[in-house]
Amino acid sequence: MSTRTDLEVLRADNQRLRGQVGDLKDALQRQLGRQLDQLQATDLTKRIGELTAQNQELNSQLTLNRPGFGRDLSWWL
Repeated sequence: MSTRTDLEVLRADNQRLRGQVGDLKDALQRQLGRQLDQLQATDLTKRIGELTAQNQELNSQLTLNRPGFGRDLSWWL
């Protein structure tokens, strides 16, 4: 092969490899994005559970500390 042919082959390979690198970067970004979304959803679900439990505890305390109002807290709104 001539030097010119070698150079053309190397350029073509280089271009193909750069395309593959770009595709792999895109795939990795999408995968990391999905993982981040899952972590955030898990954290939010956990936090919602914590806040719900706290709300129930506060409602119970309020009911115990306010005799006569019973469990109907509509007066509070």
